Amino acid sequence: MKRQLSVFKLIALFWVYFLFSGTSLAEEKVTLATTNWAPYYAQSLPNGGPLAEVTRVAFKRVGYDVEVSWLPWKRALSKVDQGDFSAVLGAYKNPQRAELFHFSEEPLAYTESGVFSVDQVVEEYTQLTDLKDVSICTLRGTSISPEFDQADYLKTHISNSEEGCIKLLLRKRVDAIAGSRFVFNALLKKHNDQLKLKPIVILDRRPLFHAFSKKKANYQTVQADFDKGLRLIKQDKTYDQVMTKHGFYVD
Repeated sequence: MKRQLSVFKLIALFWVYFLFSGTSLAEEKVTLATTNWAPYYAQSLPNGGPLAEVTRVAFKRVGYDVEVSWLPWKRALSKVDQGDFSAVLGAYKNPQRAELFHFSEEPLAYTESGVFSVDQVVEEYTQLTDLKDVSICTLRGTSISPEFDQADYLKTHISNSEEGCIKLLLRKRVDAIAGSRFVFNALLKKHNDQLKLKPIVILDRRPLFHAFSKKKANYQTVQADFDKGLRLIKQDKTYDQVMTKHGFYVD
C-alpha cells in the first residue's frame, strides 16, 4: 500500500512540475499600439514595416509574443496611457511623454525631423523666426523638436495624418510641412513621384523608442527584456538584416 501511494505521489508531482514548467516556458504576450507611419511601420507594409518586424524579432529572442494594433496616433497614445496596451511602438521621447510613459533605452532607429516644401518659401533661412509668415502643416499630437514645439508664433495647421499634410501641400493650402523626412518622402512619392521635398531646415535627428504603459504591473520587466532582445539582435546583425530587407541603410 505504501509503495502504491508513493507511485501516486510521484505521478502527482510529475504533473504539477509539467504544468508549472509548461506555463513558465509559454511565451508571454505583449500588446503594442501604433499608427500607420510608412516607411517605418504601417499595416500595409510587409510584416508591418521594419520597426514592427525588428520589435517582434527582439521580443521573440527573449520569450515574448507580440500583437500590434493599428490606431490613430493620438488614440494609440491615450490607450497605452490608460493601460489598455503594453506600449506604443516607435515614439519620440520628450519630457511630457516621459511623465506618462516608461521608455525603452535602446533606440529602434533614427529619424530626421524638420520643415520641408516643394517650393522655395523663404529666400534665406537662418533661424526659426524666419518662418513666422509661412503656413506649416504638422501632425496632431506629434513632436518636431523642442524649439519648434515651443514656437507659438508659427502659423501651424494641424492635421490628423501626414498624408493630410501632403495633400494640403500639393493643393497649396499650406506652404510647408513639418515632420519626418523619410515618412513625407514616402507619401509624396505615392501622390507625385516627379516632385521632391526640399528641406527648409533639419531641426532634429531623433531616436525612436517604445513607450511602455506605467499602468501595467510588469512594465519595467518587459522594457528591460525588450532592450536585452534588441541588443542581442543588433550584436548578431539580425537587426541589420531586417532593416536592409526593408530598404533601410544601417549606419
